[in-house]
Amino acid sequence: MSNITIELLDALLSPDTNHRTDGERHYNSINSVDRIRGCLTLLQSLVTSNDTVNEGRQLLLTVLIRRDIAVIATVTETPASPSSNKEEVLQWVMETFLSILFPTNVNSNQKLQGWKKLSCDVVAESCLSLSILSNTQCGTGEVETNSGVLAIGKLLDYLGGHMSSGDPIAIQILSCIANRAPVAFYMATSSTIILAAILTSSLNTLVSSSQTFCDLSAMLECLTRIGISYTLCETNPTANEVTASFEAAGGTSQTTQTCPKVMDLGNTYLRPLLLLLPTQTSQVLRSSLEQLIDCATRSPSLLQSKDTRTNVMKCMSQIVAATKLDMDIRLSGLEVLATLAELWCANSSS
Repeated sequence: MSNITIELLDALLSPDTNHRTDGERHYNSINSVDRIRGCLTLLQSLVTSNDTVNEGRQLLLTVLIRRDIAVIATVTETPASPSSNKEEVLQWVMETFLSILFPTNVNSNQKLQGWKKLSCDVVAESCLSLSILSNTQCGTGEVETNSGVLAIGKLLDYLGGHMSSGDPIAIQILSCIANRAPVAFYMATSSTIILAAILTSSLNTLVSSSQTFCDLSAMLECLTRIGISYTLCETNPTANEVTASFEAAGGTSQTTQTCPKVMDLGNTYLRPLLLLLPTQTSQVLRSSLEQLIDCATRSPSLLQSKDTRTNVMKCMSQIVAATKLDMDIRLSGLEVLATLAELWCANSSS
């Protein structure tokens, strides 16, 4: 029987300090692998109950699972939790979360909120831990034996159908994986056609169906994170997963180096999205422009092809000139133009 119970969860959520402290002491006495197994088993039962009272418990369980997964690859190995056992647990976590996030009786385009949004991070965190356990380093190691790379390859195959229907959860998972495990993601996708296939199907759905226009900013975020992942690996061929994931998640480094693969991604997938941007709502515009500013700074090759430049300038000019838009949106469009103008001038003079 699992040591993770409803009573323990309620103790961890208790406003009473003594009760909560007792719960934390008991939780910390359980080893990390058993905690993960217990939390996920309980989460499965709570999700199927469809009881709104359990929403807080579901969120806490997801947070606890992510926290343990984040450190499982770096904790000292013991006979009770050898590396092989950890890999099995991480694989099981990913498979279980995918079955929870994509139940067979639920239509695509489900809402991305609450514990579901955090669950996407758990899947990506599992990929990161598998990659660290495999000592993943860009340009080294055998892809066929790298558990992080293999896991991402299987995930992409699984997500393909959901991406083609514009499912926001599938788009978010892809975005999170590129962000949290950039080296393994690059190794899994840079020499295959799977990424191109799922991006193409998702883009086609986004462009052709007005029902999925609300996901345009999410798609821009996904492409930006993929571009940053590729840029990190192509500009630093010896990058390891730990430093690359830190830089991808919150780094502020800038680069002017041209990356051909990233430029192709921008020309093929980002350029068509730019044409749709001026017609979006203020909320989507704000989020999308934030992504483009980040893209221009950290993965400028996404915006560097001649055709993409033309679309960027046309799109941003329309936004800046639109007097009906809020001033902060128009200024963000101007910031994108200014950042790119500085980059293009630097490249032309070098």
